[in-house]
Amino acid sequence: MMNKKTLRAHYKSLRAAIPPHHASLATSAIIPLVSTLIKPRAVVAAYYPHNHELNILPLLQVLQDKQCRLLLPRVTEEGTLDFLPWNGYKSALSVGKYGILSPKDGMPVVPDVILVPLLAFTKEGGRLGSGKGYYDKTLAALKAKGWQGKTIGVGYACQQADVLPLEEHDVLLDCIVTEEGTLSRLC
Repeated sequence: MMNKKTLRAHYKSLRAAIPPHHASLATSAIIPLVSTLIKPRAVVAAYYPHNHELNILPLLQVLQDKQCRLLLPRVTEEGTLDFLPWNGYKSALSVGKYGILSPKDGMPVVPDVILVPLLAFTKEGGRLGSGKGYYDKTLAALKAKGWQGKTIGVGYACQQADVLPLEEHDVLLDCIVTEEGTLSRLC
């Protein structure tokens, strides 16, 4: 099996090679799949697409129409994520760590659901991220405090791997949604 660094390079290039038309179709396909997993008025931590991640911005509009409260992550000094309120395009965003857009200000909120970007994933809910461990650290900290929320990985079907080199600190996701459907452990 390849090491994580090699796998990351492979899946980054694979994701970057997805034609814009396919990326657009994938975005359209995941909207009904994810929105059925999220109850109206839920507090949803999302992500602002970056570096060829699946564009979930149209999904976020659908969630706002369901009266969901949207949050976006901001990297903390401790290497975890805070989730700050985001009111769609009406909210000011700033360029944070690694060029990722996040809310300029606001008080952190604990979400009911966290939409997690994927670099690679397994059908069992294993995830390979960008390598800094922000989501794993954040999810572990939330779960240690008794958090009962749901984690939904969002990505392209071509990002699925048979096996990933998961470590003890890696947190499994509850389900994965791609343009081809939903892979579920607990959703």
